[in-house]
Amino acid sequence: LTVLTSLVVWCENHIPFIFFHPVMSRNYEAAICKKLRNLQNTQGSIQKTSRALLKNKHLAKDIVKLWFKEFRAAPDGQKLAFLHLANDIIQNGLSSAPQFAKLFEPVLSPAFRETAR
Repeated sequence: LTVLTSLVVWCENHIPFIFFHPVMSRNYEAAICKKLRNLQNTQGSIQKTSRALLKNKHLAKDIVKLWFKEFRAAPDGQKLAFLHLANDIIQNGLSSAPQFAKLFEPVLSPAFRETAR
């Protein structure tokens, strides 16, 4: 589901060190977008989607970007479900995926403002 890309960094002793970091594949991105578009404001739908996204915590940055993109495109009646989903991801990921809390921080304020309109 993910593709690894590499970044070569030259260390002080002029020996290359290769970092690998995951990149979301287009198929997985489409799958996440589909899950988010089909999100319903029910406990079952929110928890199922949250668990699926938390399993891919190594892609947290991309997941939060997609969450915000899909949130902004969602109809007004679905926006509250997106906020419940973000809350569920943050709460259930506190110990296993704390990066979600930090990544959601800058997008939640605009999301709340948009929902309150």
